[in-house]
Amino acid sequence: MMPIYINGSCRKGGHTTAIAKLLSGSGNQNVIHLLDYEMGYFEYDNSNSKDDFMPLIKELAESDVWIFLTPVYWYSMSARMKTFFDRLSDLIKWEKDIWEKIKCSKWYALSCGSDDAEVPGFFEPFKRSAEYLDIQYMGDVHVWKDKRQPIEEEVISRLKAFQEAISKGETI
Repeated sequence: MMPIYINGSCRKGGHTTAIAKLLSGSGNQNVIHLLDYEMGYFEYDNSNSKDDFMPLIKELAESDVWIFLTPVYWYSMSARMKTFFDRLSDLIKWEKDIWEKIKCSKWYALSCGSDDAEVPGFFEPFKRSAEYLDIQYMGDVHVWKDKRQPIEEEVISRLKAFQEAISKGETI
């Protein structure tokens, strides 16, 4: 099954989108941009049940490999990505059948920054969320993009290794 790329950037034409296009190949049919979905915050009374989260999660549940891509915003994942992760609580409280289905998936994560240094602890929320949800976390990679120059060779090399691990179902 084809992996699904979940882009948490708040820009359609930004660096994270460029990285998503490189990873996913020429077609964008397997790239989900969270910017295209209206998702409210998690609510204890399920008052956001009519927004786009449940249709999106049902679509994602059809894929067994999820790759989260997010820019580094203030040393953390984007707000859209955080809202998406918070909404996974909906599954635990009200949609246990979908939760059971996504337990079979494998998760990878990618951060995209303007600096080549990975933020310490950046991937912990991804790892711990997967662990809490009983989902296999396969690993992560940090890449960077400087608007003044094309994607650096070291980044391309990291992306190729990341893509190869995903295609083989290997842990990074």
